[in-house]
Amino acid sequence: ASMPAAAGQAKEAPLTPGSAFGVTLVRGDLDITAIGTVTWVDGDKVLGFGHPFLSMGATALPLTKAYVYGYFPSLASSFKLASPLEEIGAITQDRFPGVAGRTGAAVKMVPIRVEMKHADGTTRSYRFDVVPDPLLTPGLLNLSLLSLLSSEEKEIGETSVRLREGSRIKISEDLDVKLDNLYSGEESSLYAAGTVAYMVYLILNNEDRPTQIEGVNLLLEYHDERRTAHVEKIWLERY
Repeated sequence: ASMPAAAGQAKEAPLTPGSAFGVTLVRGDLDITAIGTVTWVDGDKVLGFGHPFLSMGATALPLTKAYVYGYFPSLASSFKLASPLEEIGAITQDRFPGVAGRTGAAVKMVPIRVEMKHADGTTRSYRFDVVPDPLLTPGLLNLSLLSLLSSEEKEIGETSVRLREGSRIKISEDLDVKLDNLYSGEESSLYAAGTVAYMVYLILNNEDRPTQIEGVNLLLEYHDERRTAHVEKIWLERY
């Protein structure tokens, strides 16, 4: 069978010991999924990997079917090329012996929406979801935003990135964190992505008022140059 047909067969086949499956961290226009092997299946219960993923203990991560395109054996470090298929459940435990979960379960992800406006006025939109976790969500969001910026524009040299008015982090109880700032210079992308990620980290790890993030909407504007301003004069209204 051709490769697409084989992938289609894997999509329809039930999980059995030896099947490939995935544990997803980011899904959508960007995807981060760890692919492993099913060890044991009992009804809707699934055990796999045979080793810890991130050693998170009790967790909630999307469980997907997967297709392996090829294996590359190596005495140094063997690896395989694989991709996730459709989501079929959730991983609920990440322990030393492996990961475990159930088919049919669902994970409520954090939706991220990004609109990227270039200097010539053209825009491009991205939609992806990140797993909800106080430690993972900020880091994965930072990595995802840096990946978008590096794929859209140059990584070296003078640039400017603006978080335009309308950018916001939506949290529970109908509250929003509004973002509006300009970052200029060689590390503007790092600061723009890092600011959003750090704000998400502070919200998710607030001990005084624990809350959840309902979504992140970002309006980014990119310029292929350093944008600066000089203070020419300062005066006081009164002595």
